[in-house]
Amino acid sequence: MLQKPSDLQDRKETFSFYKHHDTVKFLLGMSPQLFVNYVSQAWGGRASDKHITMHSESFLSGLTLGNQVIADRGFTVNDELRQLGVRTIIPAFKGRGRPQLTKTECAKSEDIAKARIHIERIIQRIRTFHILGSVVRLNMTDVIEQLFTVCAYLTNFQTPIIQNNELKTSQCNYI
Repeated sequence: MLQKPSDLQDRKETFSFYKHHDTVKFLLGMSPQLFVNYVSQAWGGRASDKHITMHSESFLSGLTLGNQVIADRGFTVNDELRQLGVRTIIPAFKGRGRPQLTKTECAKSEDIAKARIHIERIIQRIRTFHILGSVVRLNMTDVIEQLFTVCAYLTNFQTPIIQNNELKTSQCNYI
């Protein structure tokens, strides 16, 4: 959470309607073995996930033809990643106009959710670093990227979320 900027333009860029306060956002990439392998630059809380992803050139350049990326439902980068030869795996959603998901969609979404839960656990580990738990003063915004990046990569040295024998290796990257 960021200290509330006094400049109106800065407040407009950092205010998150989802979180209801001023924030910064990062794109986080993880390997199939659940190691953090990418942290984007900091973006104001108002930036869309699509905008952050499409402006994370080093992340996009690291994807190769045939890669698969697991993402949240809110990531609307399916078409852009398909042009790079990358398959996006997103849980199915019912949408309007139909009463429920099909059995196949339910099963597929359940498998995706089983992988996503581990990703959320890694994100929660990053959040447990106390240095990230307080309001970031405006005079510290130039170091927030460094702080978050160090905390994210430090999770790679913690006890693994799942044991190697539980891990199904695949060609998926997580965002």
